[in-house]
Amino acid sequence: MNRTLYILAFLTIAQSLSACSGQLTYPSNDKSTVVSASHSIYIEGGVLKVLSADTQNILFVYVRPEVIDQWIATGGGGGMEDKPWLFKSAVSWTLGDENGGYSNDAPQKAFSFLFNGQDMTLTVDTGTYAVHRGGFIVIALDSNWRTSAVKSGIESLRIFNIPEDAGQHLLNEARKYYTGQ
Repeated sequence: MNRTLYILAFLTIAQSLSACSGQLTYPSNDKSTVVSASHSIYIEGGVLKVLSADTQNILFVYVRPEVIDQWIATGGGGGMEDKPWLFKSAVSWTLGDENGGYSNDAPQKAFSFLFNGQDMTLTVDTGTYAVHRGGFIVIALDSNWRTSAVKSGIESLRIFNIPEDAGQHLLNEARKYYTGQ
């Protein structure tokens, strides 16, 4: 009976130790911003990405090709990378027809960026830019779908060559979500 008791005690201790044999996680005072939600708003040929943590908006990113032609903003998504403070987001456009529609097999273009909530940076194909919480970033894409300009502030939306009434509509829509400077 003593032998059985010792074996059970040994198995209990061994099982407890093996449960702790993985990587230890220590509490941290890490102030990283982690994106827990993202949504895309399609306005004026571009995509306004709103990156949020719980109920607070962290960053607004508006991506738009400089030359729209018949390209229609049709997609957007995102998700965490291998570290919880890294969030990759993508937007896409589909070539439309003369009636403003498009087919499933129509050509598509996509653009992605990476938000680092630890360093508060935004990385695109041409470099890494410092951002601030609640900031509004405008990314213009050239005819090769590469970054041609990265600007901050809602008034940066004026870099696009769009009619005045459409530009005002775009500013009004963006202001619904953005209340910063």
